[in-house]
Amino acid sequence: IRADRYRKVTELTAALLRLGYAIFSPLTYSVPMAEEHGLPDDWAFWERLDTAFLTRCDEFWIYQHPGWDGSVGVSAER
Repeated sequence: IRADRYRKVTELTAALLRLGYAIFSPLTYSVPMAEEHGLPDDWAFWERLDTAFLTRCDEFWIYQHPGWDGSVGVSAER
């Protein structure tokens, strides 16, 4: 499920980048770093980074893939 969510969100992120949007997708950036460098994959670890980016955003979009509303990180970011 996690890999499928990552793939779908990353595909959408790439499509938006191609359209010229300057987009930050916490899932897209955190999953590879966590997996490749042994970093935690929980909200408690990534909250500081996500919040730093989100405080600089002009807009906040949520890709509502199945299960998005059960995400601790998305709930906190909202």
